[in-house]
Amino acid sequence: QAKINVPISDANLKVKYPSHSEFSELLDNLLTLDQDGTYVFCAQSDGIKGQEKAIKFEGHKGNNAKITLAHLPHPKYSGNGPQSIINGIEGFTDRYGGSEWLGFEGDDFEATLNFKQAEEISNISFKFFKGEGQWIYLPKRIQLTDIDKNEPIAEVENIKSSEKIANLDLSFEKCKIQNLKISIENFGIIPEGRQGAGNAAWLFIDEIRIK
Repeated sequence: QAKINVPISDANLKVKYPSHSEFSELLDNLLTLDQDGTYVFCAQSDGIKGQEKAIKFEGHKGNNAKITLAHLPHPKYSGNGPQSIINGIEGFTDRYGGSEWLGFEGDDFEATLNFKQAEEISNISFKFFKGEGQWIYLPKRIQLTDIDKNEPIAEVENIKSSEKIANLDLSFEKCKIQNLKISIENFGIIPEGRQGAGNAAWLFIDEIRIK
């Protein structure tokens, strides 16, 4: 069962689970997300209720994998660290930034995922941001590799979207894998005639779901 642990620093914070209609006390400083759905958080103290905040969790096989990046994101757009993009929590759907999006200025995205045990997978979905007026471009290419066998699993090029949020679903023949490499090639240098011409494009990635 997919799950993640979320550190809790506010002792007054309460949570409403997807299957509950009322808020509950948090009994630990770690909240385990193990039910798909929306979790609602709210600080309550002396009968005064604060503003509610909701997160949507969708568990997948990547949640408990160890992720290592060859190139770190830009410090301004580093989310909650590399684990942000496989934690099952979707970021903003109308803009980039925040705790879930990772932004790379000119760098490719190259990640190694180590699963605790070999997992059967047949689909990986990606979420990118497109804002060419802000120098943010979709990637050129995505490659998946089985590190232990040194064999390619899947590849896709010519990634296009007419929307600013680009969702890509990549399906392939089912395989059992323990160490997975995900390579996402940055667009590169922005061509002449476009805003930011001659500069390196940005690449923004949100959740990568592994099923």
